[in-house]
Amino acid sequence: MKILLTELGNAVNAQGGIEKVICNMANAFTKRGHEVAIMVFDKREGGMAFPLDNRVKFLNPGAGNRISRTWVNILNIFRKGKWNKEAAQHRHLTNKMAKVIAPVINELKPDIIIGHDLKSAIIFNDYIVERAPYISLFHFSPEITLENPNFRSCFKNVNGIVVLLPSFVQRVQNMTHNNNVFVIPNIVPQYDEVADYSAKTIVNVARIERKSKRQMDIVEAFNKLQKDFLDWHVEFWGDTNFDKTYFAELQQKVQEYGLQDKIIFGGKTDKVSAKLKQASVFAFPSEYEGFPLAMTEAMSMGLPAVGYKTCSAVNEIIKDGENGYLCDFTVDSLTDKLRQLMQDEDLRRKLGTQAKKDMQQYDENKIWDEWEKLGRKFL
Repeated sequence: MKILLTELGNAVNAQGGIEKVICNMANAFTKRGHEVAIMVFDKREGGMAFPLDNRVKFLNPGAGNRISRTWVNILNIFRKGKWNKEAAQHRHLTNKMAKVIAPVINELKPDIIIGHDLKSAIIFNDYIVERAPYISLFHFSPEITLENPNFRSCFKNVNGIVVLLPSFVQRVQNMTHNNNVFVIPNIVPQYDEVADYSAKTIVNVARIERKSKRQMDIVEAFNKLQKDFLDWHVEFWGDTNFDKTYFAELQQKVQEYGLQDKIIFGGKTDKVSAKLKQASVFAFPSEYEGFPLAMTEAMSMGLPAVGYKTCSAVNEIIKDGENGYLCDFTVDSLTDKLRQLMQDEDLRRKLGTQAKKDMQQYDENKIWDEWEKLGRKFL
């Protein structure tokens, strides 16, 4: 198959979960004998941040192409409603992008297109008439991906929609009126190593972000715990530039509590597995997720995870009291669950061992087999 993977946003050198999935997918399909191309639309020069098989074709028709938003921003002054303004801006951008992208796709002639973002869905629905079968992958919960009701119709006529968890299927069908919805989870690395359950380390791997990742909850919880656990510390690993204001607030709070020697902000790292192996608890207070790559990778290393029972995906992957803990959406509840794990090494080992077993269902060979099967269905 000739497969085109698209993410028509600022993907150059980006180290997010979507970019990681795209690169993993491209490499896997290539190794299985398929001809693969990745298309982004980024005004910056460069490539993907994650390793790519040298046989994967990388296309960026947006390089050096700055699209002006002046007129749409002026017209938005007269439009009512947040969703209408956002829709107008997206339509303006995708209209401009489509004129550049369409000739590239016509020349490439892919057998199937797998889109990883909203802009791709809009363009392939509204602007490209003659095209290959199109599958849209939802990286987040339906309520996040389809938050703006103006865009739901873009998915009505796509050939297939892939979601990451079974609970998303009915919700997506109801919101898009498209019944071709399939469940294929993300892959999870399978580690031979196991976490160090004697380590006095809580770890969190995620970009520093106020809206969804909520690292402040961990800082507040650890402040309540540190007097009883003087030999413990917290490590945060992830992009600190995504939400600089929030990062500054976190640093200020750490200083206010006098925890500079106990809480480490390590920034980006390409040694995630090593950081996980040196910890014994994974704290993940996200408010919403689609399929938490960092958390599942930690669980595959044998780390018991603590997350909010109100967080989509997290509340399906963590089995409360079996492979980790689900807590109420409060700092006090998070504190209580962390305390239980911090004070009992045997408990950490028991829950972590089960977490490692549970992640085996996301082995890469199983997941790529499902993707190949779906691709052939639409050929």
